Amino acid sequence: REESLIESRGLALRDNQLFLYCPDRHFRALDYATGTVRWTNSDEETLGLIEMPAKGLTSTPGWRTQTLVVATPESLVIQGQTRMNVLGLSTEDGSLLWHKPRGTHNPNAIFVNDKLVIGVGERGSHLVIDPKTGVVEDNLKFFKRACTRLTASSDSFYARGEGMTRFDP
Repeated sequence: REESLIESRGLALRDNQLFLYCPDRHFRALDYATGTVRWTNSDEETLGLIEMPAKGLTSTPGWRTQTLVVATPESLVIQGQTRMNVLGLSTEDGSLLWHKPRGTHNPNAIFVNDKLVIGVGERGSHLVIDPKTGVVEDNLKFFKRACTRLTASSDSFYARGEGMTRFDP
């Protein structure tokens, strides 16, 4: 039970943990089987980075149903709709690992081959990022447009670009 609203887009399950976000209150990890609190991050600086309103971003704001959290083995990647920053929080203790400003309303993180692919490069170019450190490892130099979600198959990424874009990494 929480004393405030739980943001449904801020829920994630991974490795026997349920992660949840209560806006302006905390991120929290619960043991999936027992509901026991494993950790809580109510750090004001971290919450401020999550909730910072977007300014000067390209693209359209998209849709309110976009996933807020992508859970990787070592980090929770937070990419709030119409928010200014993308953050990585530790799945182990909830501490802030890294954060980056974004240039587009729709960075749309996806976790593939132990890496994060997210449109936070120049003009929304998709970057390959280490999800634990936030270090940029590659610029894939492809873009998606507007509010489409980036999706993937075993050999390609797909998005709306100029028509349908298939990117072969």
